[in-house]
Amino acid sequence: MKLTEKPRIVLQLIILALVGWVVWQSTDPEAYCPLGGLLSIGSRFVNGASSCQMGEAQMFMGIALVVAVLLVGKLFCSHICTIGTVTEWLGRLGRKLHIQVRQMPNWLDRSLRLLKYAILLPVLYYTATSSELFCKTFEPYYVATTGFGADTVFLWSLAALVVTILGSLIVRQFWCKYLCPLGALSNLAAVGVFSISTLLIYLGLLKLGVDLSVFWLFLTWVVGGAVIEFLPQKFIITPLMRIKRNPETCTNCKLCDKACPYDIPVSQMKTVDHIDCTMCADCVVACPVPDTLTINKRNWRWVPAVATVVLIALAYGFTTRYEITTLSERWGVSEAKTGLTRYEMIIKNVKCYGTSMGLLRKVKHLKGLHGVDTYAKSHRVIFYYDSTKLNEFQIRKAVFTPYRSKVRIFKEYTPRELEVAYFGINHLEDQVDNTNLIRALRQSKYVFGLESQFGEPVKVLIYYDPEKISPKEIVKLIETPEITYQLRNGEKETARLNFEVADGPRVLSKVSVETFLKHIFPAYVRKFKEYRKYQPADIRVYEIGMPGVDNFLLRRYLPHLTSHLSQHDGILGLETFYTDRPVGWIYFDPAQIDTARIRKLLTVPELQVKYTNGEIKPLKNPFRVEGKGKIVTVDQVKQEKEQLKKQLTYLGALHGESS
Repeated sequence: MKLTEKPRIVLQLIILALVGWVVWQSTDPEAYCPLGGLLSIGSRFVNGASSCQMGEAQMFMGIALVVAVLLVGKLFCSHICTIGTVTEWLGRLGRKLHIQVRQMPNWLDRSLRLLKYAILLPVLYYTATSSELFCKTFEPYYVATTGFGADTVFLWSLAALVVTILGSLIVRQFWCKYLCPLGALSNLAAVGVFSISTLLIYLGLLKLGVDLSVFWLFLTWVVGGAVIEFLPQKFIITPLMRIKRNPETCTNCKLCDKACPYDIPVSQMKTVDHIDCTMCADCVVACPVPDTLTINKRNWRWVPAVATVVLIALAYGFTTRYEITTLSERWGVSEAKTGLTRYEMIIKNVKCYGTSMGLLRKVKHLKGLHGVDTYAKSHRVIFYYDSTKLNEFQIRKAVFTPYRSKVRIFKEYTPRELEVAYFGINHLEDQVDNTNLIRALRQSKYVFGLESQFGEPVKVLIYYDPEKISPKEIVKLIETPEITYQLRNGEKETARLNFEVADGPRVLSKVSVETFLKHIFPAYVRKFKEYRKYQPADIRVYEIGMPGVDNFLLRRYLPHLTSHLSQHDGILGLETFYTDRPVGWIYFDPAQIDTARIRKLLTVPELQVKYTNGEIKPLKNPFRVEGKGKIVTVDQVKQEKEQLKKQLTYLGALHGESS
């Protein structure tokens, strides 16, 4: 059979090539995932927020999938899904190897079908209530395209992958028939009368004031879908298009049965209404007798492929034209009742649900603020506020995050001392801008650090070697129109900049390299509640070198180390500081624990981390210590901090004090 006679194969090959290109480019493999899109719509329904990383593309693809199911059939399963494509080809291999079961016992086939509904229930519930895609923990497509990415649970993922591959060799479309949550969701869409009616009943009960968890709606859907698939195994009203067989011209050659990827007995049906039918049209193509197998009694073998392309194009068109809020929160009062003022900002580090929630937590305390909408695609954020209690300046100040960072390390070159100069910079608004400013300053190997504070313009202090570069030359670096930088995967990217030095530069002071390193070090401080019960004289501090603890990749594990240490009697707190090197200060009661025990806790292979639900889980210890360590007093720690503070009087320039 010619390739042109099976347009479905052409589409499958194109989709596989696109997925391969996405993986090769190390971009998001879920960029057009309809399952994630449908689950994200559910998350918006329950939480008012999209699932993390799920945007317009995924949601419109999900809507296109539902429209396809209602009008034509389960086109995604037959034409687009890469798991469906690969497992179909594995099935052909299984037949050639003579290891495939031709006919599953009816009772076993029907029973196994219930598994995908059992999987769908937690996928629906946990995604909707947490705004995180639960299916990413095990789903074979995500596992294969990310190489067991960060969101996967290894054992679940490995099991799903092995079962899918081996199962497909033995039973045709094993994953699709028995395990796929999207297959179960598609079947629920196909029985839309049931799904929509139960949804309306649920919404009606909520309207009447019944406090009913969404879990019961999902359970009703799952049970109903499972019963429909277990008993009649038929589409009821939808899809509108069906494959028809003309018994008068049929020769009973059974080539249609052989061609069907799901082993549907097409030759025994007048209308193919089996719930497994994905409208692949392979049976229509395989039929040797003209006008015997048709789609709605017409020779429309190309319609499923054309409909797939049209729906993808429409979904993509809506994606480029319309933007859906990633997060939409209101509290206190409604916009309609109070005439709230809208204020829109572009905040470039608002990229998904997680960063949107981070912003919400940051500003929700503002008196007079009553709502936030975020749009991850365009990075737009709209604030709704009472203008009699709040203004735009206060919102911008709350959004702003003070920043302090090295620009480069003292590796190639160490100056005798550093100079500090003040720069007032416009258009420095968020973390992305901070990162780009550092990239701009890295054009010179004589600029070593910066820190910022909110202001209009933003107040920035820059540390540099005055013998090698001047403040005026630094202005040129800051106002660079664009920069090209290298990503972790080795590729290069260019960013357009629009920083403007609107105030300064003004030289403030000179500092030693040692003082700079102490000040720029990102200290971490966590005192446990028992600490307050002690007098300072009764507490000791174990000081031990902790190399690399200033690196953000390692620093993010400090809360885990804190949890590990806090479970042991006598340990009262953890702090990191820079003396002549990065160190950890562990506050402890010498009457309950000694330094040998503390050192052992710091060097165990696995940290014992206690989570908010009370569960304790092991985590590979990413920290190491160096040196013998020593005991110091709380007063000595305070003196170390006070001495540093005296050397930083120029910081008044960041707080509006005269310099």
